[in-house]
Amino acid sequence: MDMSYADLAATLLSAVGVIVAIFGGILAIAALWGFNQLKRDAITAAETAGSSEVREQIENGAIREYIKGEIERLTVEEVNSERMDQRIKRRVDAVTFGRPDDDRLLEDEE
Repeated sequence: MDMSYADLAATLLSAVGVIVAIFGGILAIAALWGFNQLKRDAITAAETAGSSEVREQIENGAIREYIKGEIERLTVEEVNSERMDQRIKRRVDAVTFGRPDDDRLLEDEE
């Protein structure tokens, strides 16, 4: 072959460049896959830790007292509301006027 030293060096350097580019592409794909896997693992770990902490706080901590207070407050509001008065009146009217089939305690007439 009539190839000079400069041509051979250029060809070899081009081949090395192509190999490095291919290796870099493979490395980039592996890095993206690894990042996505790491992100999924971090999300799973955070959800697990958060769930267990919230469960612990609900069972034994301050959140339990807060939830009890909110349930009590909302129950009192509902019992004292105009809507509850209307429900009671409808039930009493249904029983009083001889329509016992309409007196279903679990139905919500709105």
